[in-house]
Amino acid sequence: MRNVVITRRRSVAEQDLTYLHREIREVARGLRRRRKVVQYHWGGGTPTYLKVDEMRALRQVVTECFEILPDAGSAIEVDPRVTSRGQIDLLRSMEFNRHAVIPSNCKTPIIRRFEVCAEIESKFKCMLGSVNSQHFSCGAC
Repeated sequence: MRNVVITRRRSVAEQDLTYLHREIREVARGLRRRRKVVQYHWGGGTPTYLKVDEMRALRQVVTECFEILPDAGSAIEVDPRVTSRGQIDLLRSMEFNRHAVIPSNCKTPIIRRFEVCAEIESKFKCMLGSVNSQHFSCGAC
């Protein structure tokens, strides 16, 4: 497996988010009552490719349509190559409690990947603060 960037054109992400917002609202309308969320995950790519305002808008649509329980398992995949301090601050306020980080260079030898993971873990735990339930995993490509 390797990292793949489908496009660098921001307009594609903007259009995809429009569709995603619409789909979330349609699913919520199809349910008889507002559902409670016990597990919540942003992944399937690099959610931190999104701008801060796009991340905030997506979270707003989700919370308008669903109730995320206070003790829900909330996870996000982050790419340290594109994750900004503003995104880290926003993620902290969104109360994500599980963070999966992919090392930026998957061609590095396995020993170096572990060193890179340790460096990334230290950086992200420092930025995200110490949360007892925080889980950190560093994927190997």
